[in-house]
Amino acid sequence: AFINDDFEGQADETTPEGWLTYLEYNENTANKIDGNSYALIDSSKAHSGTSSVHVKTPGSTYGSPTLFYKAMEQDHDAYYVRTWMYLPNAIGGGVAGNNNEDRVHMMAFNTQINGNSQELRFGASKTGILSTYFNSEYTNVVPTQTINANEWVCVEFAMVKNPVMDHIYAWLNDELLLEITTADDWENGSPGNFLSETTDSQNVTNFISLGWRSFSNNHAMDDLWFDDVVVSNERIGCDL
Repeated sequence: AFINDDFEGQADETTPEGWLTYLEYNENTANKIDGNSYALIDSSKAHSGTSSVHVKTPGSTYGSPTLFYKAMEQDHDAYYVRTWMYLPNAIGGGVAGNNNEDRVHMMAFNTQINGNSQELRFGASKTGILSTYFNSEYTNVVPTQTINANEWVCVEFAMVKNPVMDHIYAWLNDELLLEITTADDWENGSPGNFLSETTDSQNVTNFISLGWRSFSNNHAMDDLWFDDVVVSNERIGCDL
């Protein structure tokens, strides 16, 4: 693993060591407990040990990001990110809601954080479908699983280089959730390869980001927690 962080030994109400923040379109500024949004160390809740990262979102503000992020090692043929997260409300279930454009995400692989970043995201689309999407290109796969509220859940998200089309996978509590391996798995055909490109317009291996961003409906996700974040070039699982 080239990132392995349990957020232990850090003071409450401080920015996670070695991580940067992107809050309501402001990069690395105003990350404070009295702010409208923040991503800060919190000892009131933890999956393991005594601390986690508490992400406070700006409420219903459309599209406004609350993210903490970190640069990744380059030149790997696969990238896996595993985190434990704690949500105040359940999300998923596999049934599309009334707003097909409603989408949120909790983690992403990014070219950059601000500006015209390309992002391969994991979250939910069409209100109730756990999914991955590349900017606004959605997948056809419709898992029925739900990320439950008020408990720690293990989520792993991966992109793996393939000579035909890069593959995408996701697991929820070590159960396979998404397997995106053909162009037919995307609504409009594959948007491209994510690890094979050499330009910043497509290559999303520069950063990993976690937190919350909603487009339309905040789902009352005012507070979330993340713990035990691992990024590796091989499958991680929930036991590490």
